[in-house]
Amino acid sequence: MPMCKPIILVDCDDVLVDLVGEWISKLNEIYGTNYTAEDVPDWDFTGLFPNVKKADLLKPLQKAEIWKKVSPIYDSIVYLKALVSEGYEVYIVTATDYRNVKFKIESVISKYYPFIDTNHVIICQKKQMIGDENYVLVDDYVNNLIGGRYKKILFDRPHNRSVDTAGTDITRVHGWEECYDYIKSIKP
Repeated sequence: MPMCKPIILVDCDDVLVDLVGEWISKLNEIYGTNYTAEDVPDWDFTGLFPNVKKADLLKPLQKAEIWKKVSPIYDSIVYLKALVSEGYEVYIVTATDYRNVKFKIESVISKYYPFIDTNHVIICQKKQMIGDENYVLVDDYVNNLIGGRYKKILFDRPHNRSVDTAGTDITRVHGWEECYDYIKSIKP
């Protein structure tokens, strides 16, 4: 029986593109603050903006402007394209709000990752529902990794550095080259 390559599931925000950096920049502009992505301790920004409703913090994501400004994470295009060209089945799995889907596909996925067919974009709030032992999920949000049956890769970002993966089945990677090397080392 031939060996199968794992199916690769890749989160979009802060794995493929720097959303937190652009989002925090927009919030700084709106609220007169001066935070950077390094100041964001986790995906919940409310601690930085205690007097702002969470719904108001999310509003910039519902406009095309922010999605046109996000930039790819260093080497994400190179290594994702390499995986596709090497015969890996790659899907972008994002827990985006339905109002952001059009912007994300047009301004991010089609622009920077045109080699990923838009039929390979999965919108899913509970990523644990996707995949099995032959899948790999690359994500920056540890809650998307906990409980899944897939192989788990935590993509290192400032907002997840307090997460300790020691003693878990989660592997932390520090960039796309390391992520690529780890995926290539996975044997079915």
